[in-house]
Amino acid sequence: MRGIPEDLDQLIQRYGFVLEKAGAQSTFQVGAYLCLRRTLQRFRPPQLVGLIEMLQYLGVTPTAWAGFRKRAAVSGSISAQLNPAVVTQNGKPYYKLADVQRLRQYRREAFPGYARRGFLRSEVPGFQAYLLKEATKVVQEFEENYGRVFLYPEHLPTDMAQVYREYRPTVSRAVKKVISYGIDPEEVTQEVWTKLCGSSLIQKFLKSAIKRLGPQMSVRDAVDFLGVDLPTWIDMMSTFEASPIPLQGHYLSEDATFRTSDILALDECGIFPERGIRTLPLHSVGLHHFRGYLSMAASAAAKNLLRTYSRRYNREHTFGAGINMVDNGTTHSAFVSHFEDPQPWEDSLRSDAPLSDQVLEMKESLGIAAEIPELFEMLAYG
Repeated sequence: MRGIPEDLDQLIQRYGFVLEKAGAQSTFQVGAYLCLRRTLQRFRPPQLVGLIEMLQYLGVTPTAWAGFRKRAAVSGSISAQLNPAVVTQNGKPYYKLADVQRLRQYRREAFPGYARRGFLRSEVPGFQAYLLKEATKVVQEFEENYGRVFLYPEHLPTDMAQVYREYRPTVSRAVKKVISYGIDPEEVTQEVWTKLCGSSLIQKFLKSAIKRLGPQMSVRDAVDFLGVDLPTWIDMMSTFEASPIPLQGHYLSEDATFRTSDILALDECGIFPERGIRTLPLHSVGLHHFRGYLSMAASAAAKNLLRTYSRRYNREHTFGAGINMVDNGTTHSAFVSHFEDPQPWEDSLRSDAPLSDQVLEMKESLGIAAEIPELFEMLAYG
């Protein structure tokens, strides 16, 4: 619906006060999780809106609305044609959202004064209440899982629209590496983007960050990952009998390096009952890692698409030149467009027998009478 924020930047800029009202200590973190969960896209406005909500959506004052109603009383005027129908529920007047949306579309004609000096800030009916409710849920989840939830990396995209804007060349290159010739790469790429947008790509990338931690971890990365401060870490290293042994440096030094497996064991053993904000190490969620993960996902999606269509349709001898497939079990370098009708199977049938016109010419040249059916069959079918 028009007027709803399209990305995280617009959400924070226009509705950051709503996120703060929900109790968000960081509007970016709460907004990022709202965008990841496609909360904005799931919003459905009410079909009936009150007078105040309608005026906020139109961006006009009650005085301007009163003037519009006077002009709407004139039969045949533009205001009369745009005047929304009134529906009474529980003794209160409401307006149909479809009529209000039509009025907003032509509000420059309906409110010429505001068209000259500018309309007020427009508010989508019911969106603030919906956003406050959803943001409160996210804040409560943060509080209930405090010490287990990782901060969202600020350098990563927060929705697939941003991924599409910033990483289209990456996906195009990944698709072109899978296909070779006889294929429209743009068509395959669009299909791949459809698959990626419905696959929770960003969430899966974050969940797989543990696999990219690497064999070693510094003290700074360890305390950020565990959600503890440096004094708590030093106290644990001094008193805990099963504390990890450093690979480099002194065990109480900030420059020490530890095995990642030992840090993960500390995370699971419960040695830190009270934790704070946790952060994934940058080397596990860097932009180059995300770009590689996106390329791998796009390549896999393209191969699955080609594999699906290669099973659905026949080989080159059925469809003619231009359909090329490699039967090595891993790469398929062909694509049969599902938007085009394939060649009918009857047209692909071949026969070495002479045509009927050829048989008649042979009969005339040899002077063979039609009353010898056996010889006719021999000439026709061999």
